[in-house]
Amino acid sequence: MFTIYRKIVGGRKFDRYFRQWKNAKALLEEERANLLKSGWKQISHRDRMNVEKGFYLYDYTLKTPDGEDAELTLLDGFFMD
Repeated sequence: MFTIYRKIVGGRKFDRYFRQWKNAKALLEEERANLLKSGWKQISHRDRMNVEKGFYLYDYTLKTPDGEDAELTLLDGFFMD
């Protein structure tokens, strides 16, 4: 298993891959803090297990200063071969 840190801004996706969830979370939180300092607005945050679907939700929904929707998300990744 690995963790994908996905940043979506105005529909454009940027993925980074991490061996450890805590490292991905630390970078996400650091970038979120910097974005908020530069004028972005936080709309919502989820930090919980989705029991019905069987995966953990950790994400932030944001709005850029230009009004674009943005999302910072941690996703579980698995190799299938």
